[in-house]
Parts: sequence; C-alpha cells; structure tokens
Amino acid sequence: MMIIHYLKIAWRNLWKYKTQSAICIVGLAVGFVCFALSALWIHYETTYDSSYEGADRMYLVYKKDILSKSGYSIGLPYPVSTWLKRDMPDVEATCAFSWGAKGILVGENGRKIEGGDLQADSCFMNLFGLSVLKGNYDFLSVKDKIALTEECAMQLFGSTDVLGRKVKLNERMELSVCAVVEGSGEHTSFPFSYWYNHINPVWHDQCAYNVCMVVIKLREGVSLEAFQQKFDRYVGRLTEKQGKAVLEGCRFIPLSRYHYASFNEERTIRFNYLVLFAGVGLLVILSSLFNYLMLFVSRMRMREREIELRKACGSSRMRLFLLFMTEYLLVIVFAGLVGMVLIELLLPLFRNVSGVTGGVYASSLAYFMGILLVSALCLFPFIRYRERGYIRRLDVFRKASVFFQLLVSMLFICCVSVLLKQVIHLRHADIGWERKNLAVFDYMYPQDDFEQIAKRVGQLSYTQVLLKGHLGLFHAQMRMASSIDDWEGKQDSDASVNIEFIPEGETFMRFYGLKLQEGDYPKAGANEIVLNESAVRALGIHKIVGKSVHMTNKWCTVTGIVKDFHTTAPTVPVNPIALTGEAHEAEIDGIRVVYSGDCLAVRYHEGKGEELQAYVDRMMAEDYPDVRYRLTDIEEAYDRYLQSEYLLLKLLVFVSVVCMVVSLFGIYSLVTLACRQRRKEIAVRKINGATVSDILLIFVKEYFLLLTSAALVAFLIGYILMKHWLEQYVEQTEISVWLFFLIYIGMALVVCLSIGSRVWEAVRQNPAEVIKEMN
Repeated sequence: MMIIHYLKIAWRNLWKYKTQSAICIVGLAVGFVCFALSALWIHYETTYDSSYEGADRMYLVYKKDILSKSGYSIGLPYPVSTWLKRDMPDVEATCAFSWGAKGILVGENGRKIEGGDLQADSCFMNLFGLSVLKGNYDFLSVKDKIALTEECAMQLFGSTDVLGRKVKLNERMELSVCAVVEGSGEHTSFPFSYWYNHINPVWHDQCAYNVCMVVIKLREGVSLEAFQQKFDRYVGRLTEKQGKAVLEGCRFIPLSRYHYASFNEERTIRFNYLVLFAGVGLLVILSSLFNYLMLFVSRMRMREREIELRKACGSSRMRLFLLFMTEYLLVIVFAGLVGMVLIELLLPLFRNVSGVTGGVYASSLAYFMGILLVSALCLFPFIRYRERGYIRRLDVFRKASVFFQLLVSMLFICCVSVLLKQVIHLRHADIGWERKNLAVFDYMYPQDDFEQIAKRVGQLSYTQVLLKGHLGLFHAQMRMASSIDDWEGKQDSDASVNIEFIPEGETFMRFYGLKLQEGDYPKAGANEIVLNESAVRALGIHKIVGKSVHMTNKWCTVTGIVKDFHTTAPTVPVNPIALTGEAHEAEIDGIRVVYSGDCLAVRYHEGKGEELQAYVDRMMAEDYPDVRYRLTDIEEAYDRYLQSEYLLLKLLVFVSVVCMVVSLFGIYSLVTLACRQRRKEIAVRKINGATVSDILLIFVKEYFLLLTSAALVAFLIGYILMKHWLEQYVEQTEISVWLFFLIYIGMALVVCLSIGSRVWEAVRQNPAEVIKEMN
C-alpha cells in the first residue's frame, strides 16, 4: 500500500509544478523519439544484405568513374567476374548481374506491377543461396522465358500457379513464365520481382560494356585489407590486353555497407546524418534530464521542513529515498509514454521516409529502459550530497546544468543558422547554367510521335524556347569520356587527363545558359572544343585558348573556356569537361560511336511549370496513350540533391526550439525558486534602499556570466563542426561573425525577459509583510 501512497504524493507534487513537469516531459519525450527512431534507422541501414550465408564475406566491386554523378561506379564488364574467380585463389565465388530498380510487368489480365528487374545467370543463384520453387531453369538461358518471385506472382495473377502464363515486360517484350523463384526480400540493395537472362553473350568476353555489377565472396579467414593488397599486385602484373585498364583502381566494399555508401544513387539520406540525428536525440535527452534534475533537487531543498517532519514521524532513509525516487521516475515514465504515443503517430511517415519494416516497439522499449536506468542512477549522487550537507556542490551542479542547457541550445541554433544559410546559398548560387523555368522530356518511348509532340508543346503560349534533337544536360541520355593524352607544351612528367566530353556546341550552350568566360563557341566538324575551368586547371596550361590538345584520336583546337557548371550533387566536384561541337559520331579508343540527341527541353515562362505539366499529362493521356514519357522540372530535380539537407534542417529547427524552450523554462523555474528562497533577503534589501534594478542585477549578473561562457564554447564548437561540414560542398557559404552576434543578442534578450518577469513579481511584494510572514 505504501507504493500507492508514494504515487499519490508524487502526483500532487507534479501537479503543483505542472508547467515545469510538462516541459520536462515534452523535452525528454522528443529526445527519446529522435534517438529511438534514428537508432532503429541506423540498425536497419547497417543490416542490409546480411541474411545470406557468408554475407560478412561478400563484397561489391566498384571503381572511380568520371562519368558517374557520385564519382564512382559499380558498372563493370562481365569478364571481371570471370577473371577474379579464375586468377584470385582467395575468391570463393563470384557473380556478375544486371539489376534495375524499376521495370513494368503486365499480365494476361492487364494488371500492371512495378518491380526490380534482375538479369543474371546461375552464379547469382549459387552465391546468394536462392532456389527455384516451381518450374525449371530455362529462364537462365532461353530468351523468351522469365521467372517470377512468389510475391510478384501473387500481385500479378493472385496465385503462384503461373507456369506457362504470358507476361509483357516494359510493354515490348512478351515472355513466358517458366518458374517461380525465391525472392531476395525487401531488406536488400537489389530487390527483384522477376528474373530473366538477356545479358548479351558477346558481353561475356568484351570489356567495352560496363553493364554488370560484380559481387565476390572471399574464403573464410581472408581479410579485405590483405586481399586488396594481393589484388593490386595482381593488377600490376597484367598487360593492357589482359584487362589492366579495366581492373586498375577497383576497390571492394562490404555488401552490407553498399546501401548507405556515398556512391549508391538509390539511397534516401546520408548515413552520417542518421548518426547525427541519434546524437541530437541524446543531447536533447541530456539537456532535458539535467533541467529536470536541477529543478527536482531545488524542490528537495525547499521541502527540508517536510523531510524533517517525516523523519520525526518515523520515516526511515529508505522510505524517504523510495518516496523521492517514485516522484522522480514518474516524470520519466510519463515522458516514455508520451514518446511511445509520438512514435505511433509518426510511424507511417517514418516508414515512408526510411523504408524500415518490421516491429519498432521492442527496440524502442529497450532504449527507454536504458534511459530510465541512467536517469535513476543520476539521482543517487544528489541525494547523498543533500544528506551530507554538500549544498555548495549542489549549487555548482545547478550552475553547470544551466551552462550545459544554454550551450546545447545555442549550439543547435548556431548549426541551424549555418545550415539554413548553406541551403539558401545552394538554392540560389550560380551553378554555371540556368536551371529555372526548365522542363525536359528525359524519357519518351516509342518515339514515333516525337516530332508531333514537340510541335504541339512548342506552340503553347507559355513555351518560351524549345530545344529538340540535342542531348540533355542534367539528365544526359548518354555520357562519354576519353582522355587528353597530349597537348602543346606537355612535359614528359605530365600525366594524361581523363575528361568527359559532350558533343554539343553553341545552340546547346546558349539554351542552357552555359557561361563562356573566354574565346568563342566550337564549330561543328572543325575539330574545335571548349573546355571548362576544371579541365584547364587539370591541364595546367596558361592561356590555353588557341592551343591544340589531342583527344579521341585527333588534334583539336581550344576555342574557348566555359565556366564550371554543376550537374551533380553539390558535394561532388565538377569533372573536366570538353564541349566538342555538334556532331553525330566520334571515334573513341578505336571504336566508332554513333549518337543522336532525342531530348526535348522546354524553357517556359515564369510560374507556368504546373500548367505545362498539366497540359502534357492531359495531351499524352488523350492523344498518345501508348507513349511512355517522363517530364521533369529541372529545378525540382536539382533540389532533390538537397533532400538530406532539408530533412536535417527540419529536425534541427524542431529540436532547437525544444531545447531553447527547455533551457529558458529551466532558468525561469530556477529564478522563481530562487526568488521564493530569497524572499526575506529581497525584502531586507528593499528596506535598506535597494532599487528594482539593483535586485535585478544580482540575478542577471549570475546568469549572464553563464550565458556568455556557454556562448563562447557553443560558438567555438559550432564553428569547428560547421566548417568541417561545409568542406564536403563545392559551393560553400561564409560563416559570418554577425551570425554569432545575433544569436547571442537574441538569447540574452530572452534570458533577460525570463529573469526580469520573475524578479519584478518578487520585488512588488510588500517587504514588511514578507518579513512578518517569514518570521
């Protein structure tokens, strides 16, 4: 029955200080939710592709690639898999496969589904331990056969009895279902719904087609570091004919880490931001916990008379301890309940953003129990200090707690301000080309009606300029690279420069707003090129305009320099690029490449993007129902590169507000308690002639000293953190001194208002009545 008594007393005290308790509960709950969901997300990300047998020994092969938007590529020739299995004894198994994130499958009943597209041979099945559940293995070798996973068969036909049924792939390939295979599940970087093998047999022996992903499985006991060294020595012994150029620079990443790797273009958020989210949650928890501890200990000091009366009535130290522990932990439990409710409310949104599947409550409960245990342990030292009369130490903790909360609040505000400044800078910075009011048909199939569609779009009143018959810039249909291996003034020690080239000239450059810094546009068929600033820096040639360079097996004259233009994420440096003039074919490394621009780009009038999209959707649905297309607004597409930054900004703004409210209310509550404890002192000072400003100065001086100290530490940490964070961007904003000054002034004003309101209420009381009451 004593526990019921303790709970009643705890509830009465919580209700007595209901505003303070509510702030503490909300702060702890928000911190718990941030930490729990971030930790769940981190665990989910780090366990991708970990369910296969020997998954800890599986590695994906990748290498640097000038044409990739991330700077790295996992696309390799098929023979890489064969060479690694044949020549590296430490490799137990390999497989090369082609995978696409989205493909359209249409059943006989007309039902459509979208799913992962897998093209692989039996090596994939052997490596990942998958099996055929029904049917035969014809899909591995026969061109008109396909295998479906159980999930795909159920979605498409409502049954797994699908052998012999017909399906149409991407509305152009009719295939017969010959098998139902075991799927790889959803918790994988390569989920697939159907499996067929259309890898061209010619690719098995050709190194010119980087169309496959290669996964290897090392033998037990072989470390990645040792294998990488052996691999590098192996590549060093090869000749060009043996594939040295293909294998040179290859690296290996654990398969379970690929999902959150920086070069995985399918990832939704950067992994280091998830770790940051978890850290933010912990800081909010600590800030709220320190605030609650500080208020709880201060209230214990105000209840000295109650404690002595309980002792006089026979209460033991253990019973008093249980009484205070019940009251203390009740707030933590309420915070956990509020946190669980918030998790339930946010769960659909969280699953949609993160892709996390499975239960979350068991892990969340485990995290909460850890917080509960740590919170309980934190109370022990303060109870012992109170029993031994170490009041000064408790005052030190009170000041340290205020200092920590102010530090965390200003650190968050500082980071949010710099982050917001950087996002605004990235959205409005000059990226070397004009992306506003631009929409592109980056996909259209079939193209039988291309000219008619282009004509109708070009006749719209809100179409400003139309570009057709050229390559795309942001969504390039094809990307090409070569190397500049010779140039005027080249020294023997100078290395060749890998360079991306775009076979476009003046029309293309003017439409996209590429800025010519020097010289003139290249003329088609005249062996003239324009280089970007990165290419000029890589070559190291002073006054390069008019000089000749050797690329694509011919000498070209540099006619101009164009400003660097960013078509990749703002964290990826601009590649050396050459614009070679409008052309339709080129010889690259002895191979004749023919290309044609089938991109349709529309420059529309300001604010007409939605109308253009609506018109195109209506026109295609009514007049061209069989044409598959994708109209992309380029500004919106570029902003997707900032998706992680937007998510981080929203979270930090929210937790900054929470931390600031918790900190300021903690100061407000402490000043309130201090005014109650020092009522007699304030009354005596008033009788002796002290003014309101004199009394206010007593309180302000202490808290402004803490505020200034916290600001110095917070700004130093914030500057170091954000300077390091900004280094990942090619375009960076400036961390201005005025930003720190504004944050300090703003916090000082809010703290001053919090202190002033409570002190003003205290000094308005009649000093004679206060002294009479206290005596």
